[in-house]
Amino acid sequence: MTTGAATPPAVDVRVLGPVRWYVSGRPLAIGGPLTRAMLAVLVVNRRNVISPTRLANTIWDGDPPPSFRANLHNRVAELRAALQAAEVAATTMLQTDSSGNYCLDIRDEDCDLGRFERARTVAMAAFDIGDHERAAEHFLEALGEWSGAALDGLPMSTFVEAFSAHMDEERQRTLEARLDLEIAAGRAAEVIGELRALTARHPLRETLWVQLITALYAAGRHGDALGACRAVRGVLREQGMDPSDRLAGLEQHILRHEPLPSPRRIRLRLTVDSDGSTLLETLGHILLYVEDGRRFEVTGAGMTIGRSADNDIRLEDAKTSRRHAKVTVDGEVVLIEDRDSANGVYVNDRRIRGRASLVHGDRIRIGSVTLEVRRPLA
Repeated sequence: MTTGAATPPAVDVRVLGPVRWYVSGRPLAIGGPLTRAMLAVLVVNRRNVISPTRLANTIWDGDPPPSFRANLHNRVAELRAALQAAEVAATTMLQTDSSGNYCLDIRDEDCDLGRFERARTVAMAAFDIGDHERAAEHFLEALGEWSGAALDGLPMSTFVEAFSAHMDEERQRTLEARLDLEIAAGRAAEVIGELRALTARHPLRETLWVQLITALYAAGRHGDALGACRAVRGVLREQGMDPSDRLAGLEQHILRHEPLPSPRRIRLRLTVDSDGSTLLETLGHILLYVEDGRRFEVTGAGMTIGRSADNDIRLEDAKTSRRHAKVTVDGEVVLIEDRDSANGVYVNDRRIRGRASLVHGDRIRIGSVTLEVRRPLA
């Protein structure tokens, strides 16, 4: 009797939590922090060639040792040995070309990052055709790919910090999208408890307050909805801030007993852009658009923001500190730093601690002023 070819072992690489590599459900021994960091970089760039220099600069945070090529070679050999022991075609999966460039040739379904992105794409497509039930299910599927903070346990570096911050924001937006759809599907009462816990954990994230207020109102608890409006006003007032137009408008709808607006178009960023570039690709420079119509280009020299006249971006706003924030281009990422301001720096409604990475579409709030981050058109 003729038998078919043996089914290849199932591969699963995980970076949305501690960096792990499983083959047929069993973990591989993949070495120490630098080897795991190298694997994470290869996963983010899966199916794309990455040069030894770029790989080394990323995992050694711009300061690789003189012998980095030999070091990378040894770490790749270590990973291949672990794969071969698990009966995986190691050189086919973890490739080195004639120029010494590396490529991890795995499918999106072979890593949690790929599955997270794919599930969100399916969810957004379902939302676009009005299938809120199916969209919520796929957002929940995407969230199920997480097993902790992205790259948990790796030493802090520019790459680790940027990727972790970016993916944490994507996880939060995905959660918020699922909650919007649960409310739209008539399950507002079922998510009130979850939203109360989330607003307690993230008291300055206005989107969560909007969802809690909406869920309470949709569940017929109008008094509790107005109570939540008062609560968020108090939280913001303690930070010297006013509610956004969206929050204020929502409160007016409730006071007038009007129907609430339908869920907005879901806007989520994927880790990999449509042109194939990844988080590791240099942004080169970015544009900051101030809500008053001004536009500023940020290059390698960086840009300061504040109330005093010596700032690159001067904001004549009483809630802005004289020297409030600075935006810099640090190698392959764009960072915003709080310069010990009185009222803090907020990126997408979340107060940053020290500094945070920026990507296209981010909203920065400084005092009472909002700035938007955009990439220049090609």
